[in-house]
Amino acid sequence: MNRILLLFLCLAFVSCVNEKKEEEKSIQPALPADSVIPPAIMVQLLADVHVVEAGLQLKKNHGIDIRTTAREDYYGIFRKYRISQNRYEQNLDYYRQDPEAFAKFYLLVEQEIAARQRALTKKKPAQSLE
Repeated sequence: MNRILLLFLCLAFVSCVNEKKEEEKSIQPALPADSVIPPAIMVQLLADVHVVEAGLQLKKNHGIDIRTTAREDYYGIFRKYRISQNRYEQNLDYYRQDPEAFAKFYLLVEQEIAARQRALTKKKPAQSLE
């Protein structure tokens, strides 16, 4: 009986320790204030990323090898915003910490992409139906 009780207590202790470790893994450390990309800039950056991803997917659908192009395109984005890939990924993780806020944040990204699309549509010359 004592062995069963001891076994039960050990299992309970181990499960509590494992739960605490899982909680620690899920909590991302806060980024230093000077490393956080401001939300307005992050919206622009993510819109650029999605436009690049769409272009890469189109190329891939046409059988074009996109490995080199993808690397160059992403490098261009990181250079445009003067950030590293690591800083981009850290900020993406930072903004993802609150899923509800991130979903609202992504609405802004979608609006930005839609605004860019409208702007391009307005610039496009009217085509003749003849």
